[in-house]
Amino acid sequence: MASWDSLDLDLIEINAKAIYIILSALGERQENQVHNCGNAKKICDKLDELYGQPLEKKLEKDDLLDESHQVMMKRISNFELQEQTMR
Repeated sequence: MASWDSLDLDLIEINAKAIYIILSALGERQENQVHNCGNAKKICDKLDELYGQPLEKKLEKDDLLDESHQVMMKRISNFELQEQTMR
């Protein structure tokens, strides 16, 4: 039998807490779809596979939206400046 050190026990505890938090947020249907996953990472991967894009894609999309928002705000600001100079 392998010996467990305090780091192993900490990782097991963190994984158990993460699983609890994830499962608490899921409905019964989603919970049934991930009940065979052995750890929190596998649950997240399965949910990504079933319902959405990986986090990296979402972050890329958020960055693009943020850039678009900045461009739009700059255009609005320029438009307001043009309006003020025309008065």
